[in-house]
Amino acid sequence: MATTIALADNNQLLPLHLLCKDSYSISPNLSIPLWRVKEPKRIPIDMPLAKSDLWAHVWGVSLLLAQLACSVFQEEVVDATVLDIGTGMGVSSIALAISGAALVLLRNFAPDLCYWTNECWYPFALPLSLLLLCSNLLCVLELNGFNDSRLRFDHLNWHEPLDSSLVAKFHLVVGADVIYMRNALSSIARIVDDAMLSGGITVLVDAGRPNVEEFQDACFDRGLVATHYDIFRYQTSVCVLRKASIVVVTKGEPSLRSQAIHQRIAEFCKSTAGLPLETKEVFVSEFGCCQKT
Repeated sequence: MATTIALADNNQLLPLHLLCKDSYSISPNLSIPLWRVKEPKRIPIDMPLAKSDLWAHVWGVSLLLAQLACSVFQEEVVDATVLDIGTGMGVSSIALAISGAALVLLRNFAPDLCYWTNECWYPFALPLSLLLLCSNLLCVLELNGFNDSRLRFDHLNWHEPLDSSLVAKFHLVVGADVIYMRNALSSIARIVDDAMLSGGITVLVDAGRPNVEEFQDACFDRGLVATHYDIFRYQTSVCVLRKASIVVVTKGEPSLRSQAIHQRIAEFCKSTAGLPLETKEVFVSEFGCCQKT
């Protein structure tokens, strides 16, 4: 029987008239619905994030990461502590929680904070993208019986040191589309190095940008072992990725969990045919930004 994760209509942090609800198929047995902004460029608020709609999309590589967590190395996610360093709309983090992670800590790169007002001021500052994430997570937690201690979220500035409470705490670090800025590659390598336990593993999924090898070099400079796998013309539930790179980073002596995850990813990439189904209802951009039409 297919699993559908429920969302409530009365539990958003953003006004309902600005939102729409889409459902994303992650595996044959799992579909995750997410709130998103209908027309992000027309939001009537003056803030830097409203001038670009990149924050408002569900990116193809986040769906690929969710599929990996639920279908490829789901057994190794069970009881793991996970840090998501670029969670976006939350789809990959939700998939990890569903797969049985003991803790998923979500951290969006969001150094620019702003207020959202809907006839009142919220008592805290959050970027609009994080408000969307909060809406999705609150609904999932409330309607699907998750312990709220399993999903925690906050913003993260990649250029600042990792909080000391998070150092060497995670079996698994993940991220989707996080190595797009060259000036952040060494900082991200530092974050994953600091966050991983010895024997831990990091899985980053990128949409074929040219920074992958440079990021690997930044990992090697820190004594980490980094490998990447490329897949082409990969079909997600709503878009076709022209190219995706899966970067696997390990720290210290490999653990049984890290060995299994690495092996399963290698086998998945080797077996992926790269022959997508015909897709008529999606927009596919150069770097994997996809949105239902």
